[in-house]
Order: sequence, then structure tokens, then C-alpha cells
Amino acid sequence: MSNSFYWDKLWTEVQRYLGLDDLLTKHDFDTVRTIVDSGVHQFVYPPPHILSNAIQHVWSFLKPIASGTLESGEEYYDLPDDFASINSDVYVNEGPIRQIQYVSVERMRMIASQHDYLAESYPRYFALIDTTEGQKLWFWPKSNDDIEIYFRYEVQPDIHLEASVEDSDTMNEDGDEYRIDSATTAETAEIGDRIVVSDGDSIYTGCVTNVDSEADETHFELDDDETLTGDMKYRIFPKEPFDFGKKVHQETIVESCLAIAEQRQEDIAALHTQVFTDRLLPASITRDKAASAPTKMGNEFEGGKYPRGAVEFDLTWNGEAFN
Repeated sequence: MSNSFYWDKLWTEVQRYLGLDDLLTKHDFDTVRTIVDSGVHQFVYPPPHILSNAIQHVWSFLKPIASGTLESGEEYYDLPDDFASINSDVYVNEGPIRQIQYVSVERMRMIASQHDYLAESYPRYFALIDTTEGQKLWFWPKSNDDIEIYFRYEVQPDIHLEASVEDSDTMNEDGDEYRIDSATTAETAEIGDRIVVSDGDSIYTGCVTNVDSEADETHFELDDDETLTGDMKYRIFPKEPFDFGKKVHQETIVESCLAIAEQRQEDIAALHTQVFTDRLLPASITRDKAASAPTKMGNEFEGGKYPRGAVEFDLTWNGEAFN
């Protein structure tokens, strides 16, 4: 088995709730996939709740801290691939200014037009700007030195399950396993990924057990004792397609998927919907709020906070300094 929360827990629970056999039709497979996708989406973007002051809660695992180097003489900084929005000022561990203030692009242009770049040697402001190469952080003035920066941002994950490989080939029996001889598949597949093989009528699921990119071989075993022969279509899916946050939320995610299954299968919002909405979701939100406090990254010292521009203090997050 894949030892995957997504496949071994979410997929299995929904499949069991729908009363489907292990040997799925293509329609059954797509039904389970869309329900799990919707259940994960409902958890990642939960409905407004009283614990969130009637606004949508944003999970702490969707607000990571980015760090990197703003090189000397550079005014633009490339953003992470999963960047959706900025969530804090930019902070620096060393230098005359430890907190670089976020301003709008219009404000940045006005400030830059009124001051000489050469009069300053350390960034004081930054803005989020659209360029021909995508969004970037724009700093002003340019720094004369390389500086290490930190900032918190919000991600917008793609939570729709997509195959990393989709092809057809001969299923070669290799002991208790099967082997696909394909350079493209061997370059992309990873151990633990799920494989879905189809003969046109039925779906056979399994797990990638070994990948040999030099020999262009991908080995997999089936979940059930079935026999595959000849050329068949196959799709390979990542073992864990989404970032689910901490394990403490797993039962909440399962119940979210079962609530979606309940609504689509029975056309009613019954027990699973109630358990998700009234018990597990509030518990997860409460735990997430407690674990992610304070809500803003900042510069702290015993007894209070230093003002903007202060020098002698450490950048901290949840009370621990970045070193």
C-alpha cells in the first residue's frame, strides 16, 4: 500500500461510504475523486464560522514564512512559486532598519520620484508589483549590501487531483509486480505514487514500488490480486497531492469528505455534515488559532516592542529568534 493519508484514508472512507467494490469502473473512480477533491476544498477553504468572527478562517499552514537574499544593487525579489498574497512587512536580522514597510505601488512610485536613489543605501519600503516575469517584491532604495529577508505570505494551493503521468503501454508481469518500460514515466514517477490502470471497462489501482530511471523501468504492485495483460491505459498520481497541515486536522478532513459524499449521494445534509460543521471544524479552527499565535511576525524584546527602525533586537516568530 502507499501509506498515504489521501489514498489510504480519504479515498477508502469515501469509497466505503458509497458502497463501492475494490474493482472500480471509470465512472466510480471519477465519482470518488471529485468527492474527495470537494471535501478537501471545503476544509482548506472552510465556510465562515462564529469562531472566525463570521469570516473565512485562513489556516496557519497556508501562511508560511519565506526567507532569502536580496542581493546588493537589486530592487526586485522573486516570489515563491505558490505565492498568493503578502501577509506581513519584510523583516531583516541585521542592518540599520529591521522592518521594511509594505506600501502600495502608487505610494512607492511617489516616494521614489521624490527622493534620490543614491541618497540611501538600505531599503525602507517595498511593494508588490506586476512585471513581465510575474509578480515580484519591489524594494526602495536599492541596498548596497546583500541582506537576508523574511516575510510571511499566503499560498493558494491547487487542490484538484491531477495525474503526473497519463499514457498507455504494455503491462509486463515481473514476479508479484508489474513493470512499465517507459523513459517518460520513469523520469516522473516516484516510489509511493498511486497508479490507476484501465482496460476500458474496469479500473485497477496500485502503488509504485520502484523506479529505475537508468533502465527506464517503473515497477508497481496492485492493491488486489488481478491479472493485467497487453497494452493498457494508465495514470500515475502523487502519493500526497496536497498539503493537509498537521495530523491533528486529519479527522476533520475525513469528515469534510464524508459530508460532501452524504450531500451528493443522499441529497441531504445529515449526520456527517453536522459532525463536520458543529464539532470537528470548530475544534480544528480553535487548535489552529492557538498554534499560530501571534498572528503577525514582529520584532520583540522583554517588556514590549521596539519601534520601527530600532537596531539592537532579534527577529522572532512565536518567541523564537531567527539565527
